[in-house]
Amino acid sequence: NGTETKIHTSCSQPIGVGSVFGDFEVTAGESEKGGPLCRIGTPPPPDGECAECEGGLTSLTLKYLADPSTTDHIVVTDKGGKKVLFDDTVTGGETFSFVGQDKGGKMGAEIKVYSNGTETKIHTSCSQPIGVGSVFGDFEVTAGESEKGGPLCRIGTPPPPDGECAECEGGLTSLTLKYLADPSTTDHIVVTDKGGGKVLFDDTVTGGETFSFVGQDRGGKMGAEIKVYSNGMETKIHTSCSQPIGVGSIFGDFEVTAGESEKGGPLP
Repeated sequence: NGTETKIHTSCSQPIGVGSVFGDFEVTAGESEKGGPLCRIGTPPPPDGECAECEGGLTSLTLKYLADPSTTDHIVVTDKGGKKVLFDDTVTGGETFSFVGQDKGGKMGAEIKVYSNGTETKIHTSCSQPIGVGSVFGDFEVTAGESEKGGPLCRIGTPPPPDGECAECEGGLTSLTLKYLADPSTTDHIVVTDKGGGKVLFDDTVTGGETFSFVGQDRGGKMGAEIKVYSNGMETKIHTSCSQPIGVGSIFGDFEVTAGESEKGGPLP
C-alpha cells in the first residue's frame, strides 16, 4: 500500500514467531543453523527436542529428490488450489520451505505439490504419520512444525536388535504397503516397474488395508523405481536403496509396513 517495511534476516537482530514488522507478523520460519524459529520471548527447546505432528502443520521443508542436473518449476497449493504456498524453480537435491496460510498459520488438511507435470498430495492435518524422512513422490521432508507439537521428529522408531533387520541394501525384493485412503473407499490399484512393462500388483484395495508384492527383475528385485497407480494418480517409489526407505515411510497415499532388500533383509 505504498509503504516499505524492512526486516533484518541475518539474525543480527532478534526475530521469531510473534515478531511484528509494520503490518506483518512472523508466524513461522527457519534459520540455516538454528532450524525452526521459536516464539519471541521463550527459550529455545533443548537439543534434539521434537514431537509427533499434532494440530496441523504450520511449516514444512522439502528436499527435491530429482537428479542434481534437473531444475524444475515447483508450485505448492492448498487442497483447493486457491492459496499458493510456494512457487519457484528448484534444482534436484535442493530444499525449499513454505508456511501455512490458513487460520493460525496452518496448511489445512492437505497440500498439493506440482512438478514436471506430476501432482503429489501430502496430508498436513496430522491425521496421517508425517515426520523428517517421510517421502512423498519426489519429495522428502527434512524439517517442519505442527501447531501443537512443534518441530517434527524423524519418522519411524529405532531399529530392533542386530540381526532382525537392516537398512535397505542392494535393492528391494518385496514390499508391503498400507493404503491410507478412507476405510469407506475401495480403489483399483496397479503397481508396475519403472517402464510399465511388468505388473507387480493389480487388484482392488480398501482404505486401511495392506497389500504385498515382489520384484520381477533379475534376482527378484524391483529395479530402480516402481509406480503405484490409484484413483487416477501415479505415485513413484524409489526401490534401488539409493534413497531412504523403511517401515513408516510414506509415499503419497501409501505407507510402508514391511519389506525386504536383497542384501539387508527385512527393512527397519
